Amino acid sequence: MKLRCSSLDRLFACPASVHTETDETLIDHEPSEATNVGLAVHALMADVLRNRYQTLPDVAPYAQQFGVEEREVRILGYQGMKVLGEYRRYLSEEPEIEESLRAGIADGLELTGRADVMDYVADDGGTVYVLDWKTGDKDEDSRYLWQMRGYGYLGLQSFDDRQPSSVVVILAWLRSGETSVFRYRVDGVNRLPQEIAQQLEWDGKTYTPGDACRYCPRVAACPGRRDLMLAAVEVLTSERRASLVPFNGDLVDPSAFGRSIVQARFLKQLCEDHLRQCVEAVRSLGGDVPLPSGQHVVIKSRAGRATLKSHETVAALDKRFGLLDTDTVLDMATLSKDAVETFVASKATRGEKKALKEDVFRELEEIGALTRGGAVEWVEVRNA
Repeated sequence: MKLRCSSLDRLFACPASVHTETDETLIDHEPSEATNVGLAVHALMADVLRNRYQTLPDVAPYAQQFGVEEREVRILGYQGMKVLGEYRRYLSEEPEIEESLRAGIADGLELTGRADVMDYVADDGGTVYVLDWKTGDKDEDSRYLWQMRGYGYLGLQSFDDRQPSSVVVILAWLRSGETSVFRYRVDGVNRLPQEIAQQLEWDGKTYTPGDACRYCPRVAACPGRRDLMLAAVEVLTSERRASLVPFNGDLVDPSAFGRSIVQARFLKQLCEDHLRQCVEAVRSLGGDVPLPSGQHVVIKSRAGRATLKSHETVAALDKRFGLLDTDTVLDMATLSKDAVETFVASKATRGEKKALKEDVFRELEEIGALTRGGAVEWVEVRNA
């Protein structure tokens, strides 16, 4: 049995996720546009390190290879260069790039992973460094704790002959320009095989459906997810549903009220997942499924959201209507908050990014350059 480092957090959230059964329907999640952006940026940063580039190379070949926008790859690439500018001094001259790693952790069980950047530095006692590029939005660090320990363990095994005393794992969040740094002691990382083996001892009946279901291959056949769905439907459609809302300022059943919120959010996601999977099912059946009633299930579509590239659009309008003045161009232009944040962050010194961004956006709001839509409110159930 092989376990990937990227699946460790899912394993520790729900051990049932790795125990598939005979003839069980497994979902192979298709790469999304965000996935392809990540692949392009990873390939770009790998070449930056291998070739020791001091400036960002042309990103067009990488964007074209994976079919994504150059602008997004370029922005994330610049952020990657800034991270390297900060952490490159900790690495040796020849770090290992995108190395496929594997190590036996128990009889018949192997841990595998591909480290974006891995290195050994002979500092105080010797340190293994692992750098992992993250091209999505910054998430809670806790979602990656087991994955990072897995990379740390594989790194220690790779440099075991040098007897390192610690391992440092760095998550580089390229969209926000932030980093999360984890430092582990060798003895702590080396306990990972025993912890994994213990977690794999599933009782065959306990399921923990939740956020990890999004990446679980068993999601289509999971009894725990099915039971939670049925419980959600029962709660949300029960004749006692009036007891789930406040009456005369009091909750009749506080536990049911909290449970209904969690289950409603879960059911909403479940419906969206089901409808998306139905599109794939109908497509696989030829695009037209007749029903006994005489109706047909068909796929409907609409054009994707149009995006205009600023430089090419202005140049084309200039050619057709004559040179546009600055005010005309600015009246048509739309600045994204993310693009402005990236620009402002590029002007900040180390440790001042957050404060500078807050100051700039407060000033923009004061002069009316930044406006906000109506506030969005929702409820969620959190631990005390």
